[in-house]
Amino acid sequence: MGRTGQHCSKNYKRGTVPLIQLIGSRSRRAHAPAMSPARTFSLFVSDARYSVPTLMMVVAENEAQVRRVAHAELLASPNHLAVEVREYDHVLFSEARGPASA
Repeated sequence: MGRTGQHCSKNYKRGTVPLIQLIGSRSRRAHAPAMSPARTFSLFVSDARYSVPTLMMVVAENEAQVRRVAHAELLASPNHLAVEVREYDHVLFSEARGPASA
């Protein structure tokens, strides 16, 4: 194997830092923004074209974010009739098209 193969296995390109060093760096970790723990929500989209709702998985920090996603999904197609949002097996809320928007 030539010199290039040896460099790829042991050395890094000039100007790059191994990921483990970035993760382990105290200075980088100290400046990282605090984040809320991510939550996984299930969206069931009822569509006029299908007999079974479409399942979408959404990762969001809070219910306000997933409400925006659910509302956007409802408006994404005139065929979308309703969206039900669940976390684990609990229904959090649902949103349906009104008669004026159908």
